[in-house]
Amino acid sequence: MIRIPTTLHLGREDKGEEVEVLQAYLKTYGYIMDKKEDFGVEIDIEDTVKEPKPGEFDDRTEKALRHFQEFNQLPVTGYLNQQTIRQYMQPRCGNLDLIKELPESIATEKKWHKTNIVYEFKSFTSNLTMLFLNWLYYG
Repeated sequence: MIRIPTTLHLGREDKGEEVEVLQAYLKTYGYIMDKKEDFGVEIDIEDTVKEPKPGEFDDRTEKALRHFQEFNQLPVTGYLNQQTIRQYMQPRCGNLDLIKELPESIATEKKWHKTNIVYEFKSFTSNLTMLFLNWLYYG
């Protein structure tokens, strides 16, 4: 589970765990990154920053936060404000934000080609009767 930074007005020269939470969030969605490609897609490296010093709200952290705010059409302040926190809390997929060109279907490139899943029970519990297991297997 991704943690969400919640400290209002977190900004330049702040330090600590909340800054680390912010940095981890920005890294998860590609705003902090040291490579140009991830998961087979090209990243817009101009909008990413290299890894900042963990727990220190430095120039790199501020730049990454500004890019996040700009990407999400929020006021670009460079500090953690209410609108940015609200945006962090929105449900979202796990894709990176700064993808240059999305392949025709990013989901199908990682799709399994098998449609039958094989599974095995290595140990049993009295809560799973053999009748239930047969039902699972044969439907």
